[in-house]
Amino acid sequence: MGRSTGSFVTAAGLAALALAAGTLTFAQTGATRNTYITLRLTPAHRAMAGTAQTVHRKLKPVLSTQPPDALVSQSLAAQSAANRAQTGRTDFDFGALRYPADVVDTGGPTVASAQSHAIFMQPEGNACAISACWGDPEGLLTDLGRSDFIHVADQYVGSTSNNRYRLGQGYTSPFQPQAPPFTDADMQAAVIAAAQSSGQVGYGHIYHVFLPPGIDECMDSTFTLCYSPDNFATFAFCAYHASFDVPGFGHLLYTVEPYQNVMGCSVRPGTPNGTMIDSTNDVLTHETFETISDPDGTAWGNVDSFDAANGEIADICVFLAFDADGTYVGTDPSIWSVDGRIYATQPIYSNARHACTTAP
Repeated sequence: MGRSTGSFVTAAGLAALALAAGTLTFAQTGATRNTYITLRLTPAHRAMAGTAQTVHRKLKPVLSTQPPDALVSQSLAAQSAANRAQTGRTDFDFGALRYPADVVDTGGPTVASAQSHAIFMQPEGNACAISACWGDPEGLLTDLGRSDFIHVADQYVGSTSNNRYRLGQGYTSPFQPQAPPFTDADMQAAVIAAAQSSGQVGYGHIYHVFLPPGIDECMDSTFTLCYSPDNFATFAFCAYHASFDVPGFGHLLYTVEPYQNVMGCSVRPGTPNGTMIDSTNDVLTHETFETISDPDGTAWGNVDSFDAANGEIADICVFLAFDADGTYVGTDPSIWSVDGRIYATQPIYSNARHACTTAP
């Protein structure tokens, strides 16, 4: 088992750096917008989801259960540690390069520009404040679109212009808590409802569905392949991105982010904004970059890397952190900032730099 070396950069340490520099602040922790459109899912939305033809679905696996992807990440974490040793770095963060293997283009479409639309699923009678349950994912999307980091995607989409990934409309979708978990068909119904409300479909729009704490979600009604931290036997994924077609309506891109502050999905302790906020931002960064570079599973991936499951540009840059006893404590993000706001998310693979990085 590979073990990352070096010391954690704690939130207290980053605060001290911020005070010394006089410019750095932590990522926003309040909701970016004040108003949201309410989506009430109807039988008609679910019927449309029943006609959906799924084009692509890529799961981000749970890491604490030690699936193949986790072993890959452990190998890459060891490479990262070796790189830090070569460069004399002792910190975990601040953009240290990490080296897996180049990705290849299989010719499919990519997303050169897009609006991201957040959909927050809210339990009836016990609504979850966005800042308390997710932090500010829309703030992350806004700042990511304005960052240098987003330009890692330039090489994959053939565009270098600034501000081409922007925040779109926000939605809340109330639901009655139920015994069976949600399924992917429920997520598609929510995406259809939002797209019907806005009239926005196609490669220029990405819908991000966020689930509150305590809500499970499975791929289908067999309930065997799930986000289910309360049921370890079926707990297989942390999040995913996907695309589907609805006949007569259009092509839709979406991501699903269940609550990430659970073992197997969360970032390590000690990140600057706390594990809830940084875990949400980490997985959202992962799914956004992969949607941009490989929306239908036909564009950029790495069939020759350690990851036999055809890793996309975020999959091959998931690194793990271990404590002094070798116990897995979460994923190991990198630090980047926009206008002085600090974020802690995984890096993304760059063919141009032959490395995982947070800068083009």
